[in-house]
Amino acid sequence: MWFLPARGHTKGNCIVVAECGGLFYMMHGDVTYTDEALKQNKLSIIYEDKAAARETLDAVREFIRNNPTVYLSTHTPLALSSLENKTVMKLD
Repeated sequence: MWFLPARGHTKGNCIVVAECGGLFYMMHGDVTYTDEALKQNKLSIIYEDKAAARETLDAVREFIRNNPTVYLSTHTPLALSSLENKTVMKLD
């Protein structure tokens, strides 16, 4: 399990990544507000530091491209079903 800074949205914003059985589970509050925003490479609506928010989103997308990741944002309606079904996020 890793507890990582997610700079840009608000001070102290973090991401938790847990690995289990070869899958990574990425849990966060405000890197993106929906799965669609992640897929479309769109920043969260609110941020304190736009450049840092962009770096965080780019790093998240790179991690997901390189690791089978179940993406669990607190704001997306898909988080619960993604967790239950172990749905791996796919990015173009």
